[in-house]
Amino acid sequence: MYLGMDNKIIEKLPYPEYFKFKMSSEYLMPDIAQSWLVNNVIENQSGDDFLSNMLYYGKILYVVDAMLPEMENHYKMRYTQLEYEWAEVSEYNIWQHIVVEEWIYSKDMKLIVRYFNEGPTTVGLEDSPARIGQYLGWKIIKAFMEKNPDLTLLDLIAENNQSKILKAYKPKEIN
Repeated sequence: MYLGMDNKIIEKLPYPEYFKFKMSSEYLMPDIAQSWLVNNVIENQSGDDFLSNMLYYGKILYVVDAMLPEMENHYKMRYTQLEYEWAEVSEYNIWQHIVVEEWIYSKDMKLIVRYFNEGPTTVGLEDSPARIGQYLGWKIIKAFMEKNPDLTLLDLIAENNQSKILKAYKPKEIN
């Protein structure tokens, strides 16, 4: 899985190009960290609504970030540098769109799949990377932890008050 897109074995795999493109060693460590967390540390709290999915994935990505502080953020997200830059620049507008559409507490599984699952893009957001809901979750958790510097990672993992976490998030518009 980490031999590189140009490897003869990877070239022959029946996976879509967007998936093969990220079959390189740079993604190995964040994938190991995320897999270990999901299987051993962070109980699946993704729930059946949009917000609980954002916070679940946000917690995972925040802890991966703490485990791999020297690694570039785009690798932790399984994004290319350009995809990560797109997400950074678009964060405010995406959040506003989610709020206006009243999706924060949505239980629409099609919407949740679009914003949290792997794919070539986040369906409905032109030029976007996939899993933009996970990215927003990471930003929400980062904001929460910045506002609560005395909290430990264990405190974060145990925190279940969604309103308390969400209240800390105020994305800024980039002009």
